Amino acid sequence: SERLNCNVSIKYQYNVSNYYRIEPMVLFKSYTDELYLNYFIALNNHIFLTRPKRLRPYLIGAIGYYYEGYYGYLDIRVGLGLDYRLNHKLSGQIACSFDTVSNQAQLEIGLAYNF
Repeated sequence: SERLNCNVSIKYQYNVSNYYRIEPMVLFKSYTDELYLNYFIALNNHIFLTRPKRLRPYLIGAIGYYYEGYYGYLDIRVGLGLDYRLNHKLSGQIACSFDTVSNQAQLEIGLAYNF
């Protein structure tokens, strides 16, 4: 049977340069049929594929640690994302990444505040 899951993530993005951004991430997961909380801690690396402009695609590469119940795993994620700058401080983002622990693709949609 499939499990219904809920994910909440906390992210902070820092633009190291015009072409490279880092994103520390903590993701909490809980499942309806399990009593324990799973979490994933990672450092996402975003490499922009174009010069700075309103709409920019980027590559995602991350190494992290996934903790599930009583066991922990090293996790690697790769993917693609698209960043759309709404104004100087806000951008909308959509990304799809593949996770080596779950062997599943994950879709993320979000709004980012740029410091």
